[in-house]
Amino acid sequence: QKCLLIRHYISQDVNLIQSTLGELGFEVESARLNLRQHELEFLISKIRDTDFSKFNIFILFVLSHG
Repeated sequence: QKCLLIRHYISQDVNLIQSTLGELGFEVESARLNLRQHELEFLISKIRDTDFSKFNIFILFVLSHG
């Protein structure tokens, strides 16, 4: 049950971050919850290889529960 409780709070945090940034006019894209290490490494490599030259700002949130 503890794991489910933690996931519930992380889901609430994700929703709050998404809605707050959306209200501020940001385009919000989120990855799924509970990525394994290799999945997170792949996601970060995709981000690293992205051309952000046309962006004014880039925000990355990493939420961890363990």
